[in-house]
Amino acid sequence: MPGSCRNIHDPGKHKIGRLEMSKKKENKNALHGFLLVMPWFVGFLIFYLYPICSNIGLSFTDKTIWGEGKFVGLKNYYKIFFEDKVFWICLKNTFLWVIFSNVIMLSVSLIIANLLAGKVKGGKFFRTVFYFPCLLPPVAFGVVLGFIFSGSPNGFVNHLFGLGTHGWFSDSTLAMPTAIVSSIWYIGTPMIIFLAAIKGINPSYQEAALIDGAGAVRRFFSVTLPLISQSIIFNFIMGIINGWQVYEHIIPFTKAEGDVIKPYGRDYGLGVLLIHIYEKGFKDFEIAYAAALGIILLIIVLLCTLAGFGLIKKLKLDYQSFDLSLIHI
Repeated sequence: MPGSCRNIHDPGKHKIGRLEMSKKKENKNALHGFLLVMPWFVGFLIFYLYPICSNIGLSFTDKTIWGEGKFVGLKNYYKIFFEDKVFWICLKNTFLWVIFSNVIMLSVSLIIANLLAGKVKGGKFFRTVFYFPCLLPPVAFGVVLGFIFSGSPNGFVNHLFGLGTHGWFSDSTLAMPTAIVSSIWYIGTPMIIFLAAIKGINPSYQEAALIDGAGAVRRFFSVTLPLISQSIIFNFIMGIINGWQVYEHIIPFTKAEGDVIKPYGRDYGLGVLLIHIYEKGFKDFEIAYAAALGIILLIIVLLCTLAGFGLIKKLKLDYQSFDLSLIHI
């Protein structure tokens, strides 16, 4: 029969078959991706999300390490804001560390990165030298800085400038400024990020500015800075997040002088929020109170992070739309 021998070709069926195969492949890839992400996701739930939620609930109780606590509402938060004077001192010191340590680290690292981006003899060696301190444990860094700023006549700074027995960390007015200045030790990480950003700038922008007669300083402020603005903001945000969580960089300084026995330094000159949280939670055993302090710190870091991301979005720069006419020689 002619009808039974007819070779029927239906393009629609082939198209449906290809779509089904493509969908199966997408589902398989999605499953593989989910399995790869699963270990991180489980770790996030166990080690991040659960402790945060547990701390939020704990902060509304009066639990200590000795027994079960009862619900007390906002009592811990009221005590923090209206009765705990040490909290405000630590908050001020932490804020000073966040702002000024960032200014110092970003300024110095940006200058060094700009110098290393040029044709500098031994550039790789100096890059390694500046980054190497970031690989050292913060406690080792604290011990070294403790010797450098030691209050004994043999302390490096005192011996170098003939200052006798001047105690840098035992002086409550100089303790935090000295610690902030010492943060220059950690310029390596932002320097590497700045260096990568500067090397990623299209050379034609620099060449055009040079042809127009712009000097090195003018090219730095009018070409380099605008084109690496996102890297600057990124480093600043990361510095703020890490700055609010400073602990191991400060704690060795509280033991730098023999007569300093308080964990906050003399007259709370080195007190920061994480030290206060540690003291309340693991020295005074006020677990719920320490949890409330931790939630406040979490909110501060979260607000700073959201503000930083908003700033990045608002100041987003497009390399292709960069206007060389903005350079005024």
